[in-house]
Amino acid sequence: MVQALRRRDSRSRSHLGFGGVWKFSDWSSSVDKAKKDVIATAAEVKQKAEQIKTDMSKETASLKTDIDSSRTQLQAASQLVPEMDALRQQLAQATADIKAQQKIISSSEDFVKAVFSSHIVEIFHIGQPPAERYAILPPPSGGNRTVVFLLLKSSPIPETLQLQYHIFAQPPNSYFSLHNIVIYFWGPQSPDGLKEQQLSAFYFPDKSDKDLITALSEHDGRVFADGEPLPKLNQPDPDFPGNKWLNKDLSAVK
Repeated sequence: MVQALRRRDSRSRSHLGFGGVWKFSDWSSSVDKAKKDVIATAAEVKQKAEQIKTDMSKETASLKTDIDSSRTQLQAASQLVPEMDALRQQLAQATADIKAQQKIISSSEDFVKAVFSSHIVEIFHIGQPPAERYAILPPPSGGNRTVVFLLLKSSPIPETLQLQYHIFAQPPNSYFSLHNIVIYFWGPQSPDGLKEQQLSAFYFPDKSDKDLITALSEHDGRVFADGEPLPKLNQPDPDFPGNKWLNKDLSAVK
């Protein structure tokens, strides 16, 4: 019995440690818990690592997409450079054309102003002075056309010449010009009717014509321009010798 008590006492002492009694079951439980904690921590770390890997893959894919998009945009922008240069050149050309057109318009306006400012109106009162500005050749016996010679200050451009009796424009085929002389066929009214109203000549001057006549005169049944004989025109005129402007056959008279 004494030996049995000793063996029990010996086992009891083998389980004593610092601070109290230590049991094997507690140690085993602690080991299991630590193992579970390690496994849980490892799983969590693995999960986080997988998440990080997934996030990095997404970020890498997004970055690659951004790089590809930027590369595409850069390529598109580089292709636009020649087009932009072409558009810039077209714009510069269009601007130059507009300026040239504006200059032409401005010049045209100045030209029109200059032309219309040169428009001339001359008025004749037949039977009143100055007599050297006009001459009247009455119709021959049996005729009814009076030839009127009007001396203008300048030679008219033929297409711009208009002749008016009082307020009535005269037919274009009733007159023509020889340098600065207008030769007008009046009738069938009497020559005295020319004294009742004024004759007006409207025209643009032909400034290139320097061979101007200075005076008209009438004698021996013929009108003269600066001493040069003029044809009678309204009757046979076999005695017309011609002048420095017209041949004897009157081929230059239109």
